[in-house]
Amino acid sequence: MAMNFRADSTFYQQTKEILADEKITLSDVFNAAPRKIATGKVDSTEFVFSDSQETQYQVTFEDLKKEILLGHQDINQGNLTSLSDVRKEFGLD
Repeated sequence: MAMNFRADSTFYQQTKEILADEKITLSDVFNAAPRKIATGKVDSTEFVFSDSQETQYQVTFEDLKKEILLGHQDINQGNLTSLSDVRKEFGLD
């Protein structure tokens, strides 16, 4: 299974900040998860896969399609940037 460690660490930090405001630790959450699953309060499959990578890939793909469409429209309208200007902007010359 592929993992996005950068995203996972970002979510970890965000979660810690949210929980700190609520006076709850990540350890509290980690300890509560098995209890909630065992008692049926939380559906483990839904919990784990409700925001699966497949959904994230689909959103990313849709965003990419929009960017390509916008780029295509710019090209059709003659809104172009020369390669030498781009190279200068990114310090590649």
